[in-house]
Amino acid sequence: NNTDVMDITGGTLEPQSWFILGYGAGTDGTLNISGGVTTASGTMQVGRDGVGHVNITGGTFEVPNSTLELGALTGSGHVQLYGGTITCSAFSMSDTSTMDVTEGTMIVNGDVTSLINGYIGSGYIVAYAGSGNVLVDYNISNPGKTTVTAQTGEKAGYPNPANGATGVSINADLSWTSGIHATSQDVYFGTDSTPDSGEFKGNQTETTYDLPQLALDTTYYWRI
Repeated sequence: NNTDVMDITGGTLEPQSWFILGYGAGTDGTLNISGGVTTASGTMQVGRDGVGHVNITGGTFEVPNSTLELGALTGSGHVQLYGGTITCSAFSMSDTSTMDVTEGTMIVNGDVTSLINGYIGSGYIVAYAGSGNVLVDYNISNPGKTTVTAQTGEKAGYPNPANGATGVSINADLSWTSGIHATSQDVYFGTDSTPDSGEFKGNQTETTYDLPQLALDTTYYWRI
């Protein structure tokens, strides 16, 4: 049988050595995770020489000791992260592999923001089938780790400075991407942790906002 499907709805699964979906050419392996904890303690390849799929809507998928590889050799790997959490020591994907993120979260050890942003720029990682924004941060959501989530394209995304950012220049400005249906946006900025009418800076069509020089040792809050 060249096609196999495994459904994990709860409990614990922990392969100790190789865990490969789509091992040989012409094979197609699918792992559906909706609950429980799945831990690949050894090598994890989604599409070695065949095609591999991981569809996660709940639960946890862990690769603690090696790289989560999408498209390891000549194959391709495809992840639908529609819920739950993926955690991995490292992450890689080939140019024939894809990841679509909606309600789920991926957490990778260390700072791999440049790697992930490269995949996003190449269109390998998308949010909401391409209509949303993929959000990436390092050392903010999870200390010492890179966190990948998604935001529906209905709202503004990719805030810079990012949520929780520290060490920001006193000469920084604000930038973001607008929602897919937005024609303008309201800008709020100040020292109030819940920016409201007192921090309203106006409505504008541009997706940048020039700030005055900021004060040292001060926490600021902003929203669009």
